[in-house]
Amino acid sequence: QPILVDFESATLKSTKTMFPEAIQTVQSLGLQNKYTNDDKFRINVKKLNGLVFVPVGDVLKAYSSLVNDFDDEDYLLLDCFERV
Repeated sequence: QPILVDFESATLKSTKTMFPEAIQTVQSLGLQNKYTNDDKFRINVKKLNGLVFVPVGDVLKAYSSLVNDFDDEDYLLLDCFERV
């Protein structure tokens, strides 16, 4: 018997939960202006949120690759994500 599971609602719910937390972290670190005006930074923050959808065995590799896309001064944000 095939089983059909709809993960779309779970994906949407987790995205709505994770994304505001990332934005709050950006704001608390004083990076809101950079997030608003720097397309590369904004995309990278969104990619950080996307790590939740990467298979568990690939998360560290994906994160390591993504970290290289951030500027050196963004280490405070990355430090917050590493602690979570």
